[in-house]
Order: sequence, then structure tokens, then C-alpha cells
Amino acid sequence: MAIPDRPIVQRGRPAPNVQQAQDQDQDQAHDQVQEQDQDQEESVMSRLLVVILVLVLRVVLQEVTSCEAPIVVLHNRYGTMSPTLSSGDMLFLTNYPDDPITVGDIVSVKFPGEDTPWVRRVVDVAPTNAGDLIYLTKGDNIQNDNTVVTGGPAVPLALSMAWVTKELIVGKMSMNVPLVGIPGLILNSDTPHSTFLWFILLGYPMVEGLYKKIKHRLAG
Repeated sequence: MAIPDRPIVQRGRPAPNVQQAQDQDQDQAHDQVQEQDQDQEESVMSRLLVVILVLVLRVVLQEVTSCEAPIVVLHNRYGTMSPTLSSGDMLFLTNYPDDPITVGDIVSVKFPGEDTPWVRRVVDVAPTNAGDLIYLTKGDNIQNDNTVVTGGPAVPLALSMAWVTKELIVGKMSMNVPLVGIPGLILNSDTPHSTFLWFILLGYPMVEGLYKKIKHRLAG
């Protein structure tokens, strides 16, 4: 029987050690995809949990403070409350029925037709013919002629000196933490580029996970 000059090599199937290495690479790639999916799911769940906790905390604070908006971040538009308060100050409000509002108190007032409450100071209290109390309010930086003390045009009617009833007062300031609400102002819907900022904070991790998946499949 003649012996071939060259060894016979079976084609069509890789050597066992090569096949094993390929299987290991595929398993590692599969595990990486699963880990990325799990990380993305955990990230989404974490965001949902934060939203739920914030909503629960809001409801609890509303009950404890008897105030529909217990935490307010001051915009201080027109500088009406300067120098007492600044934009970005976080105000904590209460609205207890048995807690009287007196001259000197800082209150949040929701005027009819206005979407946003305005922070003002009570400068006078007077009774009505019906026996109820009304409150004269204005900003600390507003003169009696409704102009800003530091100069500038007349302020809107909602920021002018005005008598208000107790029903229009959202709450009375009990505490102020300066400037900690600035991130909230930046992400406010009225702030330019706020949509882009929200996309970065909430959407970027999801886009990053999708990019990694596509990159991995193209590489494989």
C-alpha cells in the first residue's frame, strides 16, 4: 500500500482547539450583550424608582405642610424680591389653617389667570366688611409706584402691590435654602436648551447602550 507524500487533512471542520476558542468567543460576546441589557434595564428601573419616590415625597410633604406646593424654587424675575431672595433659592412653604399670616411674612401668591405663583412680602393686613382678612403684598424691590427700586420698567400687574385674599395665598415661607435650586432653573421648561439638557441626563445612557449593541454586532 502506497503512503501519500502529504498528510491527509479533512476540510470543512476546524480543528477541535480552534472550534473551542470560537465557542468561547461567542459565549463571551453573548454574556457581554446580556450584561449590557441588564445594565440598561437597571438604569431604567432606577430612574422610575426615583420618579416614584419624588411623587411619594411630594404627597407626604403636601399632607404635612397643608400646602399644595410645599417646595418652590424662586425665579425672582424682575428682581422683585432682591436683595432678600435670589434666583435659585429654594423656599419651603406651609399653609396651616391655624397659623396666621402677619405683616413681614413672605408668601407665595397664585393670581387668577397666572400659571406661576409669585413670591411677595405682606406689608399690611386689613379686615373686610365680611369679617375676613385681606393682605397687601409686594416685592421687597418694588416701590409704591410699581417700579423696580434698582431701576427699570414697570413690572407686570401680578408683581405690583396688590391686596389678596387668603385663598390666593399658596403658602407662607418657613425656611429658605439659598441657591440650591439653580439646577432646577437650568432644567426648567422655560430655560433655553432645557430639552437638550434633559436628553443628556435621561436619554444618553439608553443611546449609549444601543450604540454598543450595534458596534458589537458589526464587529462580530
